[in-house]
Amino acid sequence: MTERVFAPWVQPIAEELGHRRADVSAFARSAPEEIWERPSGVDDWTCKDIMSHLAAGTGKQHQALVRAVLSNTRVDPNLFGNAEVVNGRDVEERRAQSIDTIIAEYEADTEELLDLLAQLTEEDQGRRQKGFDQTFGEALPIFGRHELEHLTQLRAAAEGIE
Repeated sequence: MTERVFAPWVQPIAEELGHRRADVSAFARSAPEEIWERPSGVDDWTCKDIMSHLAAGTGKQHQALVRAVLSNTRVDPNLFGNAEVVNGRDVEERRAQSIDTIIAEYEADTEELLDLLAQLTEEDQGRRQKGFDQTFGEALPIFGRHELEHLTQLRAAAEGIE
């Protein structure tokens, strides 16, 4: 595992995010093969679709936002556009991929996101993006919640599989 140093305000957020994403990866790597075609409880998505969603959108949106803060540029507003359309497209693009490929993408994105978070400074905490109500320091703690919600759904779908 890569040793990273984070700004003091980023440290607890990066640790929590790293742990949550590691939990998702560990679950996905150890889940029985038959889980991936099971309904996830989210709309008409399978568990593989949930994992595809996590690999496709969640981390990449976070990475784009951190990159914009680091470069002091405006984040592309389309990144957070119509979630249903974006999520559907991202999942559909990964339907033919193997679950191992999807998990590997998620894990690579985790490493990249943590590397980006390690570049944040004290000044970045108070930065604002046009169109966002919160400072970056206020928004950053939200990053890991999405993973926890979907991990709970995946675990529920796996109940009863031996």
